[in-house]
Amino acid sequence: MKKSETIYQALLESSKEHPNDIAFIYRKRKYTFNDLLIKVNILAHSLKDLGYKKDDVITIMLPNIPLAVYLLYAINQIGAISNLIHPLTSLEQLKEIIKKTNSKVLFALDSRIAKLTS
Repeated sequence: MKKSETIYQALLESSKEHPNDIAFIYRKRKYTFNDLLIKVNILAHSLKDLGYKKDDVITIMLPNIPLAVYLLYAINQIGAISNLIHPLTSLEQLKEIIKKTNSKVLFALDSRIAKLTS
């Protein structure tokens, strides 16, 4: 990876050079670089369609699941800023972080949000 490359550009290169190689494994399922790139591109287009753009802050509060990986690369692809926070962060801390970073959206498990707000 070159210094000037984004992580999305590095993924794109890896996908071109090794499309069928394993990018990651989750719960015994293998995801190739091509699989990953397809999901990332779909998600990046969806983020753009929703109005998110370069330099917007997008907060991810997810456990280690494929969606968290897809989001990280998709956010980078559109030029937005990923704000990764631990999925067990308290509601008070979450509110403070979102306010401080001026985050436009939060991606979290609905079950986690339900626990935080009940």
